[in-house]
Amino acid sequence: MVNEDIVFGKYEMIHSKVQDEDRKLLIHLPEEYEKSDNRYPVLYLLGGGYEPFFINCASLVEYVSASGLMPNVIVVGITDTDYFRDMFPQKLEQRPDSTGGSDSFLDFIEKELKPYIDQRYRTVPYSILYGASNAGMLAIYALLARPELFNAYISSSPMLGWFPGYFQEIAENLFSERKALDRFLYIIYGKDDYSQVIDELPKFEELLGKTTTSDFEWESVSLETEGHVPYTSLYAGMRFIFPKWKIHEKEVTSMGLDGIEKYYNQLSEKYGFDVAIPEEVLTALGFEYYQESNIDVAITTMKYTTGLYPNSDSALGFLGSLYRKNKDKTLAIEAFENALKLNPDNLRVSKMLDEIKSQDVI
Repeated sequence: MVNEDIVFGKYEMIHSKVQDEDRKLLIHLPEEYEKSDNRYPVLYLLGGGYEPFFINCASLVEYVSASGLMPNVIVVGITDTDYFRDMFPQKLEQRPDSTGGSDSFLDFIEKELKPYIDQRYRTVPYSILYGASNAGMLAIYALLARPELFNAYISSSPMLGWFPGYFQEIAENLFSERKALDRFLYIIYGKDDYSQVIDELPKFEELLGKTTTSDFEWESVSLETEGHVPYTSLYAGMRFIFPKWKIHEKEVTSMGLDGIEKYYNQLSEKYGFDVAIPEEVLTALGFEYYQESNIDVAITTMKYTTGLYPNSDSALGFLGSLYRKNKDKTLAIEAFENALKLNPDNLRVSKMLDEIKSQDVI
């Protein structure tokens, strides 16, 4: 066994002219990032300098995206330099270290951090802000004060009770000015949460429930057996933002290729960036046609798949096996050889290629 490090990300430094300081970032790129030219949404983590928190978030989005339930994303953890300055939108008497510097911090994110990430990495114009506890309060403040800054906001156990009535006031101002707000807000907390959460959130939820602003999708969930910052916060938030990202396998065949293309075109329109049909969805469709002995249509489907994913040895291997089933030896060999050029260690394809070359008739 080769000893290799398990790497979740890397550190980078950025200098902020807005705040006159250096700030450390933690960056996690999707596993496929270096193997493709794809572009990705970005998940920004407030308080992201706490390594266990960052690692948990990075591993979670990798796992959930691999399950096809959300897109692959770039994760950017923002470390704290002056926590109570950045997280608090106003100075608080109970907290002398709170200087009400949230607007300066959001200026840094808007004018320096996001342009830095967009220039340095392959991104799409879709970003998500996730914050917990006081950072969850800041996530809600960012939505209300600068709704265009992010497309979606996840707030876990937001401490709105530090400022009774304040968030209802600025929310009322926003919703009275906006007839439409194409944004997501997901709030989650525990029944056994801090008083700064559970005393104030019901009033805020009531206000959200009365808003007539269109295209604004929100949900607030209170978990019966949880306390402060439920562990499932990010997972639940991502599932709320991307509820229909994956087509159920039972629907694949009935939709057919045309229906699947239409479905993902609608997702592209909804989220504002090109959403490619996942390889596993197309492969599932091809396999269904194969099981139905509709080999010609299966071949058409997998040719389409290899066009979208030319670097997939598994898609080329499946295409080769379909050509073999169709008794087209020349095209089968070509597909198998191309698959092995991409991945010489694909033993299954290597075995099929050896078998087909040794046969005069297939």
